[in-house]
Amino acid sequence: MDIHSNKDEFISKLELLGSMHITSSQLYSWKRKGLIPKEWFVKKVTRTGQITVFPRKLIVTRIRDILRYKEKYSLDKVEMFISPETTDRRFTLHEVLQIKDINPDILDEEKTGYTYTEILVLIVLTDFQKKTKATDMVVSRLLDSLYDVEIRVETDTVVIAEYKGEYFSIITVDDNVYIPDSNCKIVCRYNMCEVSEKFKKENEILLVIDREEMLSKCIEIITKEVGGV
Repeated sequence: MDIHSNKDEFISKLELLGSMHITSSQLYSWKRKGLIPKEWFVKKVTRTGQITVFPRKLIVTRIRDILRYKEKYSLDKVEMFISPETTDRRFTLHEVLQIKDINPDILDEEKTGYTYTEILVLIVLTDFQKKTKATDMVVSRLLDSLYDVEIRVETDTVVIAEYKGEYFSIITVDDNVYIPDSNCKIVCRYNMCEVSEKFKKENEILLVIDREEMLSKCIEIITKEVGGV
């Protein structure tokens, strides 16, 4: 999605602060933490100078999420949930197998850790396979190609097209990508920010799990069961 394309969908910083009841310092603090992508801070020239505007739907949804989850989790955990693609968190094969939107048959048995972006790619290609009945071999080839490129979750759209029976992927910031060759057709397109938001809402526990806390609880349970150390 090109966040610069539709000026009617922008909200000014002044309007945003007033409507969301937040301060400018909070806004920029969340930006520094990576909770709000820097790409969403768009400079716009007006008659009186330059102002900062944001893509309305994205920024309002994001701030609502931040305000909601910071009441429930520490700010570090909010970061893990809101912007998992910016952290170093890797998901185990066991965790990935728990995600219902991923076809386990397309997973690489030798791959033991997955980044957040790789999980989103798996979700996208699982949906693509359902819609097209593509073979696991085709999906595997697309996986390899998408793993090899840097996908910016907050701004990019993954487009899968078909040309004479062969599938290939395109990464774009424009949802309205146009391919002039009549023999080539767009099969599926996925706004990665939307894919990410849907995944986060359905997998909150998986994203904010505290591994040290979980280990501590396991040790506590085992200690009680064996009667102390």
